[in-house]
Amino acid sequence: MAECATSPLTDRNPKDHVVFRAPSTGGGPGPDRGPGFRVNLVTRDNTGDGNFMPDAPFPTLRFPSDHAVVSVELELQHESNCS
Repeated sequence: MAECATSPLTDRNPKDHVVFRAPSTGGGPGPDRGPGFRVNLVTRDNTGDGNFMPDAPFPTLRFPSDHAVVSVELELQHESNCS
């Protein structure tokens, strides 16, 4: 534990992702992508009580997972056909 912050054996690879389609910017090359989503809120939790501690090793006895809880609030964005 004394070396976990500096050891090359400590896993620091990102594991938790939310993948979504961004709103179309229009006018660019390529086919029309259709509607996308706008991000309203992003939260992470690796403590079990709604907080994220970036330097905390996990899993722990209170949070027995090696993945954080990732929550995202997305809003569907429709393309406007008005000029």
